[in-house]
Amino acid sequence: MRIVPALPSVPVQPLLLASQLEYGMFEHFKRFSWVLEPFLYQSQDRLLATLAENVIGPAEAKAKEQTRR
Repeated sequence: MRIVPALPSVPVQPLLLASQLEYGMFEHFKRFSWVLEPFLYQSQDRLLATLAENVIGPAEAKAKEQTRR
């Protein structure tokens, strides 16, 4: 709640277990350009196996995009 609005230089990559629903206030955060689409994962093992590709990579790409602006 405090990080997203206060730190526009910090990309946020939401993580969501595929069987769960988004946080109720998440709609509010989607309006910020530095908040990425949630990454849905099936299990903790799958999340860890694809962390670099599906979490770190998109966040780094967003950070680079923001520094070019």
